[in-house]
Amino acid sequence: MKQEHIEHAQGWMELYSYKRDVCPTAHAKLAEWLNLRAGGDNRGLLLAGGFGTGKTEFCKRFLNSWKLRRAIDIATMYSNHGTGDVLNEWVHGVYATGSMRVDPWDVVIDDVGQEGQAKHYGESVEVLGQIMEQRYGYWLECGARTAITTNMDYKQMTARYGLRTMDRMLHMCYVVKFDAPSARGRS
Repeated sequence: MKQEHIEHAQGWMELYSYKRDVCPTAHAKLAEWLNLRAGGDNRGLLLAGGFGTGKTEFCKRFLNSWKLRRAIDIATMYSNHGTGDVLNEWVHGVYATGSMRVDPWDVVIDDVGQEGQAKHYGESVEVLGQIMEQRYGYWLECGARTAITTNMDYKQMTARYGLRTMDRMLHMCYVVKFDAPSARGRS
């Protein structure tokens, strides 16, 4: 890791009172991603690792212009409403409002893997896998970025969502591993 990335990470984490001591390696990689992004790289993020390590906190503080939704809430919305307007509104962007087209927006899908399979009228669906596939298409089409937080590792995610989906996620996202114990309860 380059020294300027580490210094950049320390500067912005201090500015936002973010706990950089929880997982310094991950935070240096996040600083690297911010630098890449400033240079025109339009990949999103896949933040993976243990609970309580700052993945969601990072998204709330630094990706606050992105629309954030928990994976379990998405599965519940699907169970209640199907794939209609509720999911289209925030996951895909509003495509057609009269004659106006709006491109999909940047989203954060939090706690992927904590949701169960969604059911709508008896049909069981791995709705997050489908959404991640669609987000990949939007990234290629118009640059809409996706950030994903998860406590799952690569093997668990591949078993759950499939190799094809993981291959696409790894293409559209910059991966940051959070290898640290939970910081909850620490001062």
